[in-house]
Amino acid sequence: MTFQLQRIEKKRAYKEIVEAIWKAIEDNGLHPGDRLPSEAELSRQLEVARPTLREALSVLHYLGVVDSVQGGGYYVKSLLPPALAGDLAMFQHSVSPYDLVTARLALEPEIARLAARTRDDQDLAKLEAVLAKVPQDPPPGRYPMEVDHAFHLGLAEASKNALLISMVNSLFPMQRQPIYKALLAAGYGTERYLENVGRDHRLVLEAVRRGEPEGACQAMRQHLLNVKRHLFGENGEGPLQES
Repeated sequence: MTFQLQRIEKKRAYKEIVEAIWKAIEDNGLHPGDRLPSEAELSRQLEVARPTLREALSVLHYLGVVDSVQGGGYYVKSLLPPALAGDLAMFQHSVSPYDLVTARLALEPEIARLAARTRDDQDLAKLEAVLAKVPQDPPPGRYPMEVDHAFHLGLAEASKNALLISMVNSLFPMQRQPIYKALLAAGYGTERYLENVGRDHRLVLEAVRRGEPEGACQAMRQHLLNVKRHLFGENGEGPLQES
């Protein structure tokens, strides 16, 4: 039997995607260990963007329906039917992680640019102290969320702009929402994530320290593109090439 899905009308409706994939697993008689079609094929059949699909797959992973293998696709993990209505309720009011990262890409490179112009010695010392708090032996692939928040908030504070500080403060609590945690738990590209985030933060800070607005802006933009790649694959934008 050919695995077939109906297209999803709402382009960001991950709940509908979750339900469509679960129904297709049932309809096609799949068993634990059976492989799902590739992301490219699922995306084509549902007619949704790959980042939206990954959000839905991460929810299925979180609920224990599917499992992901790095570079090896997705497999059915359990046929115990989840109480989808109840289980999905915790995700209902979550902000899309893709929308969150995209918003940060629009905002934070310019904050870094401004911080490179307005920072003072106290700001630099505070940012150094934040990076010094990264534990020597953290969980594999997990950059401490509190350090990440403090670093980005410290840059906003270095911009001396109260509105930008407030905006950054409003964005980071969204990373504690269930769907963002589910996406991280799915394990996309975690092997070198800690090392890469630490490197990226250091590059941003050094550009700010040198008073290089354009360098700071570009370093922050690259950092957030790396975050997007970690969560969604490549640049997280549009169809991706299958590996």
